[in-house]
Amino acid sequence: MKLNKVIKYTLVFIVFCIAWNLIGDYIEKSFRKNVYSKRKMYCYERYHKGTVNPVLYVEDKMYWDSLITYYRQIEHGNMNPVFNFPVNEMPYDTCVYIMGYEHDSLIADVICYYDWGRTGTYRRGYVYRNTLHSDLPPKKKTYNKMN
Repeated sequence: MKLNKVIKYTLVFIVFCIAWNLIGDYIEKSFRKNVYSKRKMYCYERYHKGTVNPVLYVEDKMYWDSLITYYRQIEHGNMNPVFNFPVNEMPYDTCVYIMGYEHDSLIADVICYYDWGRTGTYRRGYVYRNTLHSDLPPKKKTYNKMN
């Protein structure tokens, strides 16, 4: 009698685990399909003498105003502004998908698959609108060390 209960609970557990994985895969694929249907852009900034730099982003809406203030100071010539938000960088050599615009269109909600979409690992955050571009960042020049 006890052996039958153990087998029964083991089978229920195995079925539950399989169902959990299948549902998780379905949700992840649906989410990815939704993300890939959005507008694709590149996120980088060139305020510092044309050098391509990663963009700072925030994950929490309470830091939107600080992010806007930071980038507006840079746009007005202050190259060392004070920032009042946690530092997060969006990779500049990978595309982002625009999930929407917020706060009078000054902030964009973006998702970046930083593992190139293989395992579903991504960054989601809010970036300053003027750091979004439709084209790839320019390639850095490489020099031959022998010359």
